[in-house]
Amino acid sequence: GVVPNEAMPNCFAASGYDVGDPWDKNCYFKNCCTHGVVEPQPPCSGDTRWSWWATNFFMGPIHPRPKLPFATRLAKAAAVVVYGAEGPATGPVISGCSMSSDGEVLTVRFNATLLTSGEKVIVQDYNQSLAMMASGMEVCTGETNPPYSPDAKDGNWTFVNVKVDASGQAILVDLSPLNGTKATAVRYAWQDYPCCGLLDRTYTPCPPGSCPVMSSPSMLPAMPFFALLQDN
Repeated sequence: GVVPNEAMPNCFAASGYDVGDPWDKNCYFKNCCTHGVVEPQPPCSGDTRWSWWATNFFMGPIHPRPKLPFATRLAKAAAVVVYGAEGPATGPVISGCSMSSDGEVLTVRFNATLLTSGEKVIVQDYNQSLAMMASGMEVCTGETNPPYSPDAKDGNWTFVNVKVDASGQAILVDLSPLNGTKATAVRYAWQDYPCCGLLDRTYTPCPPGSCPVMSSPSMLPAMPFFALLQDN
C-alpha cells in the first residue's frame, strides 16, 4: 500500500527498508568495536564511515544510526502532503507488469500519476559482483501464494538483475537465469537488508540507500512489492 490514499488522504510515510545500520551487531560481539571498554580494532573503527566507535552500541542494531536519510524522506513527504509543496510524496509504486514474447524479460511498470511531473524511475548502480541479490529483485518459479496466505506455498526464488526502461516509468527484469523456466511471481526488497548482496556486515558496512530502484530527482526508493504473474 501507499499513503496518502482515498481512505487516508492526509497521511504521509517514508520507506526505511534500505537505511538500516550499515554494520551487523556481530562486529560488536567480536570485540572489534567495543565502545568505551577497549580500543576498537580495524576494520570497523577509526575513520571508517559509519564507524561503530562514533556511537554507543545501543544506537546500532536496535536503533539504526542513519537517521538523516530517513528524516529527509519523511520531510519530503510532509512537505507535499501537509504543506502543499510540489513533487512526489512517495517513491515508485508498482502498477503492473508484462512478459516479453520470448520469456527473457519482465517489464515492471510504475504508477505514472504518483511519479508526478518531472520524476523518472532510475536504477542506481549496484555491485553485481556481490551476486545478483544486491539488486533486491527476485523472481519465483513454481507454485506460490501471496504473503500471509492461509494456504502458504512458496516456490523457488532467484535473484536477478534489473535495468531501467527507456520510458523512465518502468524497469526491465532479466529472466535469463531461469533458463526458460516460467516465472510465476516477482518481488522486490523482500528481505532484511535487501540490497547488500553477499556482504558480511560484520566486517564490511552496507551503505544506506543501496537498493537500486529509485525515483529522480527526488531520490525516493521504490516501494517493496510482491506480484503474481498470470497470463504473461
